[in-house]
Amino acid sequence: MKAFTLYPYQRKMTLKNIILCIFIVSFLTACQSTNNRLQQTKSINLIQASLVDIPGGTYMMGCSAGDLECEENEKPAHPRKIPRFKMMKHELTWEMYLPCIEAGVCDDNRYYRFRHQMNEPVAIIRWNDITEQFLPWLNQNQKARFRLPSEAEWEYAARAGSESKYSWGNTRSGAHANGNNRALWPEDGNMEIGAVMSYMPNAFGLYDMHGNVWEWVRDCWHEQEYQNKPSSSGANELRGEKYEKSGVCKRRVTRGGAWREKSYRLRSSFRYFLYANSAFTDVGFRLVQEPVEGTPSQN
Repeated sequence: MKAFTLYPYQRKMTLKNIILCIFIVSFLTACQSTNNRLQQTKSINLIQASLVDIPGGTYMMGCSAGDLECEENEKPAHPRKIPRFKMMKHELTWEMYLPCIEAGVCDDNRYYRFRHQMNEPVAIIRWNDITEQFLPWLNQNQKARFRLPSEAEWEYAARAGSESKYSWGNTRSGAHANGNNRALWPEDGNMEIGAVMSYMPNAFGLYDMHGNVWEWVRDCWHEQEYQNKPSSSGANELRGEKYEKSGVCKRRVTRGGAWREKSYRLRSSFRYFLYANSAFTDVGFRLVQEPVEGTPSQN
C-alpha cells in the first residue's frame, strides 16, 4: 500500500486549519463563559432585590393552640430559636430562573414556562435541580451564598410573630392567599398559579407563604421529627428514609400549600413531603441568604 504523503502546501493548510479550530473553540468558550457570568449576574440582582430582613427570635413551632385540624406530624409544638436572616419576599419567578437555563446549566423546562408569565413562580422543579444545578451556579464566586430555608426558618417566617392557623388569623381569606376556590377557600381571583405578590403580605413583608405553590425546604422528611423536640434553626439531614448506598434522603419537606389545596393544607404548621427527584406543576421554592462569613449574627 502506498504511504500517504502531505505536500508542503497541504501541511501549511492543515496547520492553519488546526490553529483556526483552536481559535474558534477558544472564542466560543470565552463567549459561553461571558454569557454565563452575565446570566448569573442578572439572576443574582433580581434575587437580591427581593430580599427582606427577618428578625431573629424564638417561637413555638408546630400545631397552634386550639387548632383542631393539626395532624400528628405537627405535634408536639416546641420552641425554636431562629437567628436573624434574609429571605426572598416572594417565590422564585421564571424571570429569576430562566438565566440559569439560558446559561446552559439548568435543565430546560421552558415547555411549561410558555403557559405562564415571567412574574409567576417557577415550577416543575425538583429538589435535586435546585441543590445540584441552580444553587451551585448561583453561588459560584459569591461571598454571600443562597440556599433553601430550613423547615424551622420557613415556619418562623410564615408565622411572622403569629400563633394562629394562618399568619393573619384563624379564618380563611382570599385577600391573603391563593387557595382552592372549589374547596371552601374564599374567592381569591385565581383558578391556578398566580403572579407573585398578588395578595397581602404578612407582618414580615413576605408574600405567598400560604398557597400559590408548595415550597421546597432543606429538610429530610421525618414523620416523627417533632418528637425529638429540636430547638435550633438548622435543617434535619439525619433522620428520615435514605438511599442505602448514598445515604441521601429520599424525601424532602414542602411547605405552604398551593392553589389547588384545601384550606387545612395552607396553615402555617402544615407539613408535607415529596420525593427529591420529583417535580410538579404546583411546587416551587424561595431562597434565603446566608450572612457573609465573619459577620456577627444578630437577633
